[in-house]
Amino acid sequence: MKNICSLIVLNVLLSGMVACQREDSTSPYEFKTKPIQDLDEQLRQDFLRPNRWGYSIVFFPTMSRHGYTYCFNLVINLKGIKLESISEIETLHAVIYGETLSKLNWIKSIRPFLANFPLTPESFSFSIGFDDEKGNQLPSPYFVSMIMSRENMEFSIANNASVMFPFETVLKKPTADSLPLQKFYHCLVPRKQCIEKPHVPDVSYILSNCCPFQHAVFEFTKTISKKNNLNFVDIWPAEKEHNDPTPFNMIFWSSERISLEAARKLAAECSNEFLKFVQNDKRTLDRMEERSKDLYSHDEAVFPEPRHIGFRISFWDENIDRQAEPYIAEIRLYDGKFKYFTADEGQRLVLVHEETFDEAQAFLNAQKGVSSQ
Repeated sequence: MKNICSLIVLNVLLSGMVACQREDSTSPYEFKTKPIQDLDEQLRQDFLRPNRWGYSIVFFPTMSRHGYTYCFNLVINLKGIKLESISEIETLHAVIYGETLSKLNWIKSIRPFLANFPLTPESFSFSIGFDDEKGNQLPSPYFVSMIMSRENMEFSIANNASVMFPFETVLKKPTADSLPLQKFYHCLVPRKQCIEKPHVPDVSYILSNCCPFQHAVFEFTKTISKKNNLNFVDIWPAEKEHNDPTPFNMIFWSSERISLEAARKLAAECSNEFLKFVQNDKRTLDRMEERSKDLYSHDEAVFPEPRHIGFRISFWDENIDRQAEPYIAEIRLYDGKFKYFTADEGQRLVLVHEETFDEAQAFLNAQKGVSSQ
């Protein structure tokens, strides 16, 4: 039981690494939208049901709002299974992983919230703890845990010499090097027909946790949404894993099918309007002044620049799958750079074009010049 408690602590620490990146006490990192809470509850109910492995879940699957760091984090505890071989653990892990992965990828309602759909080892943290029949930690040489993250797999045995750390890692290897998991890196999307639209967050719930500058950004999203036929999702950074999130952000989804040229025009227009808005609204200007004095932000700028705005627009079809090539599946603006993606056969994003803010505006001006002739 000790080793599984340590697994829980480790996973909490991993989650805490994300939480520590928040800007202030009212940052979006501090809350979840109601729809995601509902999805979490659905997953809990699904995974609480007994299955052929007879395992118990001690750390429930938790989905971040936009696939942030780990889309899902699952820890299971197997009793009475004694393994000394790493290859045996990897094989067992791959079998259970495959069953779990398939189950999660069939839940169509979670798709719009994943940064990398379908779920693969790149976005799914899955660990196993091994106990004896009574739930006690197995002695050496038997393995007591296999912890898998997106980057690495760690295999551990008991360490009776330490009370604080009851097990020690004997091998650490890149997750991508696990042969039993290779087939999951290129899995195809289950084509399950559905007519439901992606969840739309409860706006009142979001705004009840927001700062004045976030209220300002939300008010601006109404203008962008109506003008470009976009659906509001959240006020959240367009990209993940950054120590200094862009302060002003928008997330949208759309059912439109647009070419790269049309996507570049849309992105340039939205960013141009967004930048003008944050440069003229008192609430966003106040935020910039506060942020310039925050040692954590490492940014002394007091007036909004292109690198201070960001957004993401995802394009989904009627089956809540990403729009297929040649149409654009996602647009991102982050840190002053635009990225345009298509979706491959496995629904993973493929970067097809990248440009700076200035290049995007030059493209827009050129388009306007052509249309005026």
